[in-house]
Amino acid sequence: SKADGKLSFTELRSAITDLEEKNKDLAKVLTPILATAEADVNKAIKGIETWFDSTMDRATGWYKRRATLCLFFSGFIVAAAMNADSIQVAYRLSGDHALRDKVAAYAATIAPADAKPDEALKKAQELVAKEMENGKFAAAFGPLPIGWQACFAAAGRVDGYGNPVRDQGGNQVIDKTFSPGNCYGAKGEDMLAGWSTWSWGLKFIGIFMTGLMASLGGPFWFELLQKMNALRSTGPKPATEAEKKKTT
Repeated sequence: SKADGKLSFTELRSAITDLEEKNKDLAKVLTPILATAEADVNKAIKGIETWFDSTMDRATGWYKRRATLCLFFSGFIVAAAMNADSIQVAYRLSGDHALRDKVAAYAATIAPADAKPDEALKKAQELVAKEMENGKFAAAFGPLPIGWQACFAAAGRVDGYGNPVRDQGGNQVIDKTFSPGNCYGAKGEDMLAGWSTWSWGLKFIGIFMTGLMASLGGPFWFELLQKMNALRSTGPKPATEAEKKKTT
């Protein structure tokens, strides 16, 4: 190198030529950059920097796509195992005021509006992990209506004549039957009742949606919960069911 420590174009070209023995692929990429630099070391270095930045951008994009795909499949598998059906949850919340209040209260404790995201998220993750270690998978997610137990309906057993079948104690025998339609409270002639194609299709879509939402990552949903809790705290506190009954 020169006495002033600056790199010359000749030295740069020589260094890249030496790379052909150690890393042919890298040398094959850098050689055309030197060819277009017009023997100007500054242009050559600028070209190498541009190539490196664009390569890292592509690598980052590839990593994000792979990570999102892995999160989706992981979320889908967990959602299927736990029956974390977004449609089922929305259906139950839309018709049960008490359940909505419980979920809102639970969300407020998990992601209060004034909480520090990192600390609160870590606390929520530890809480979920602890519940899951104890085998309480559904309890790990608070009062949300998830789990396959919701898909079992209890009905009294009857004989061929429609008479109740009783046990030795005189009580009617109760059978629990499973069907995807039970998850949505479908009964009678409802098109979702029993093992219909509609009920299975809706179940798949609901679990698929949960997998998609899981691919967004925990921090995204935690920040969204914080914003929603902050929005709720700006207005008057919603009346409870007991307070509503008193005013009627």
